[in-house]
Amino acid sequence: FGLKPPTDFNWAGPYVGAYLGGTLTSADMKTTAGSVTSASYFSTTTDINSVSQSGSNSPQPITPIMGIQFGDNFIFTPLITLGWIMDYSTFHLSETNTTNNMVYPSGSGDYCLQTSVSTNWLSTIRGRVGLTPPTAWPIMVYATGGLAIANVKVANSFSDTSSLTGTGNSSNSNNQLGWTLGTGFELPLAQHLSLSAEYLYLNLGTVETTSTVENSAGGFGINPNSLSSPLTTSVDLHVNLFKLGVNYKF
Repeated sequence: FGLKPPTDFNWAGPYVGAYLGGTLTSADMKTTAGSVTSASYFSTTTDINSVSQSGSNSPQPITPIMGIQFGDNFIFTPLITLGWIMDYSTFHLSETNTTNNMVYPSGSGDYCLQTSVSTNWLSTIRGRVGLTPPTAWPIMVYATGGLAIANVKVANSFSDTSSLTGTGNSSNSNNQLGWTLGTGFELPLAQHLSLSAEYLYLNLGTVETTSTVENSAGGFGINPNSLSSPLTTSVDLHVNLFKLGVNYKF
């Protein structure tokens, strides 16, 4: 009672499907706190370096995904199939780097800093080139590439216990456009049904946000809100995506 290959399967035509999978993401997070000037809130280079290092991190979260896809195939030669594919998936990545009660090297107090990156969804629009050799069980092995887009949010928040009481926070949410390359294979299970497995590498570029750390208190001849330093957090996102799907060909 073994499965028999669907020898009458035709790769040409539109299809729709659904998939499950996961991502391994490299989120290179960097924070910089400006430089020392006569009007900067951070008064020493060692304090700036301490804050910058505390807000920098390189997490590699693993995130489950699920989504839908649709596309179309065209027979170019008996061995080569050309096509395009669009997909949309959940992509609920959330990484937060928190530093609490870190003492300034200058001894002026301690500070708390939180930096974070999160995503909501992910979509790609790609072309693909498939090789369909004359095997006993039909199969298509393909290369694919195109555009990738994801909603990415980066945020930071700062406060300290110095006599001048520095505070600042910001966030930036962006529909980030990048690119993707990958490979996969598709195996027919029945006349209109096929199983697909795919790997994609996605480069989503860099998203950043900049807050202004100001002194909310005064003293020693310094007026409130007269000193400020930029606090910039940037995240460079690279995604390895693995998915397994089922397609229905019309």
